[in-house]
Amino acid sequence: MVRRPDFVDLDLGDINAAERLLPELGAKAWTPSDCALLEHTKARIAFARKDLERSKELLQKEIALGRNLLPNLGLLAQVECALFDQNLRDFPAMAGLALKSAEDTLAKIIELDSANRFIEILQSSIVDRKKKVQKRTP
Repeated sequence: MVRRPDFVDLDLGDINAAERLLPELGAKAWTPSDCALLEHTKARIAFARKDLERSKELLQKEIALGRNLLPNLGLLAQVECALFDQNLRDFPAMAGLALKSAEDTLAKIIELDSANRFIEILQSSIVDRKKKVQKRTP
């Protein structure tokens, strides 16, 4: 089993330490499960570095392959919310698309596991952003 730096170093805010472990993780990732965890870790690192498009790209690829679905969908919803935040002021249409994508992603999570403990957190995050849009609309 591959060591998961994403839950050690990234949660502690040490992006560089997590990133330094990627070559070692890649060398040890022999099983499909290990490879899926490696790709999720890469997506989390990109998210932590605010490279949202890269994170989204990695996650969409893994989701299309059907790997590590719930964690990847959860992170994708967070990425879409971050893209909303990033684009709201200057590109409101793009922000709206990101928010819709976050909602669609959350719907997939609910469809797969309606008891998932992160649903409420993601729902709250989406609702908060919808309120921002409503405040901006005259």
